Amino acid sequence: MNRSVRSLLRKRSAVYREYLGAVVANGQANADSTGLHPTDVRALDVLQACGPLNAGQLADKVGLSTGATTRLVDRLETSSYVRRDPGSQDRRSVTVSVTTESVDHLRQVFEPTRHRLGELLQTYSVEQLEVLFDYFERATPVLREAAEETRRKYRDDLGRAASRPRHRAVVAVPRVSPEA
Repeated sequence: MNRSVRSLLRKRSAVYREYLGAVVANGQANADSTGLHPTDVRALDVLQACGPLNAGQLADKVGLSTGATTRLVDRLETSSYVRRDPGSQDRRSVTVSVTTESVDHLRQVFEPTRHRLGELLQTYSVEQLEVLFDYFERATPVLREAAEETRRKYRDDLGRAASRPRHRAVVAVPRVSPEA
C-alpha cells in the first residue's frame, strides 16, 4: 500500500468508524422497535432473502450454533414471525420460513431507513454507486472471514467468559488498518 493511501486511511478512519457505529445503532433501533434481539432481526432478514431454510442452514448464515439457532427459532415462532414446516423428504426435519405478517411488519419498521438511504443513494452517480457496491461485495466475505477467525481464536475463552459477570455490550468498531 502506498504512502498516500495509508495517509488517507489514517485521516478518514474516524469517518468509517462513525459509519459502522451508525449501522449498528440503526440495527439496534430497528430491533428495539420489534421487541426482538438484533440477531433475531438478522435471522428474519436472512430468511426473507434466502427463503425457507432448515435450522442448520440458518445457523450457518447467521453465525450461531445449532442450539442457539433452535432457541432463536423458538422465540420467533412464539412471536409469530416464523413458522416451522415439516420437511418434504424427512418429517423429522423442519424448514423455517417467515410469515406474511412478519414481512409486512418488518417492511414498516425498516421504511424510515430504506427511505433515507434511498434518498442518499440518489445523490451519487452510477459510477460512484458501482464503486460503493463493489466495496460491499468485496468487504462482505472479508468481514465474514474475520468474524469466523475471531470465533475460532477465542472459542476456548468462551467457557471462561461465561463464568465472568456479564455487562451490557458496548459495540467496538474495528479500526481500518492503514498497513493492510
